[in-house]
Amino acid sequence: MNKKLFVLLVVIMVLSVMSIPTLASPSQMKTVGAQGGWTYLPAGPPVEDVIGPHTFMTLSDSGDFTGTFTGHADDFGQVVIHSSGPWYYLGTVPFESVTVGGRTGRLVMSVFGSRPNAAADWVGTWEIISASGDLATLRGGGTWEGPGWLGDPVVPGVLTYSGSITYYE
Repeated sequence: MNKKLFVLLVVIMVLSVMSIPTLASPSQMKTVGAQGGWTYLPAGPPVEDVIGPHTFMTLSDSGDFTGTFTGHADDFGQVVIHSSGPWYYLGTVPFESVTVGGRTGRLVMSVFGSRPNAAADWVGTWEIISASGDLATLRGGGTWEGPGWLGDPVVPGVLTYSGSITYYE
């Protein structure tokens, strides 16, 4: 009796596993390089808060991406300026509509960056944290760098990005 029960359980488990929809096979995955430009202007004055010797700025920007990611995003984030000099930025870049490789959809990136002082260029990382529409299977990340916004209200900040993206065909 125990042997029959064991065989029945094994058969049920095998049939259950076989009924699970399969994900795209690795041969359907495509990884390509990602690179381009990111220009932006502040969408308004930052909200500043000084706590001890450190400055915290909450800000929002209106930005345009060219290259692998083509579209507009109104990003937002927080800059922390340490009294000893370093600056840090953590932000979110939500695209309502972006085109990547001929496919269009929504996309949200998380970005983190730093610079050792106000005169230095920014360096940072980006990562896709969600995507939908024709971009639902898109994943990826990389780096970004550049001087950023230099304070002129009509001259956009300039950054470049590179990395890689993976999606299912």
